[in-house]
Amino acid sequence: MRAAALALGLCAGAAPAADELALGAQLADAGTQARVPVYVRDLPATLLNEGDGPDREIQSFAFQVQFPPAFVDAVSFVHAGVTAGRIAFFSQVTPGVDNLYVLKAFNENSDPLAFTLGATAPGDLIGEILIDIDSAAPPGSAITLTLQAFNAALIDASATESETVANGHLLLRHATLVVGPQQVFRNGFE
Repeated sequence: MRAAALALGLCAGAAPAADELALGAQLADAGTQARVPVYVRDLPATLLNEGDGPDREIQSFAFQVQFPPAFVDAVSFVHAGVTAGRIAFFSQVTPGVDNLYVLKAFNENSDPLAFTLGATAPGDLIGEILIDIDSAAPPGSAITLTLQAFNAALIDASATESETVANGHLLLRHATLVVGPQQVFRNGFE
């Protein structure tokens, strides 16, 4: 009996299961546009799960990625993966000098997002951050891409349930964009 009570006590104090929002690491040349993938990993036994029925699945997401502005000329966001071909009924993409804020909401009836429950890391692709790298960026420069915890969220269709870092239902995976050497071919031309 004591063992069962101890096991129950340990389970009660356990952290809730958390889905993941992740950025993919990249290598890109100076003077080019890098395409940084953004992923959502929908894990079983979390607050919002694919296959749990209407209004219990991820239909919206929000995130802000922070970066050092020294070698970044411009940033934007495009749909890809599970959002490709889908039209968000609410879309806000706000680029800044040192950050990019993205909020996308999709209609569960006309444009449902279909995640793979329990997918291996990094999860399902939801889009790409396009980063124009300054041509003066020296090879080997690291551009850290940090997801901000205070406004990252995965949200259900009615916006009544959300997975956030604050409520323990969301993990963030940051990335680094490394500036590589420009390719020079044997004949000396790029």
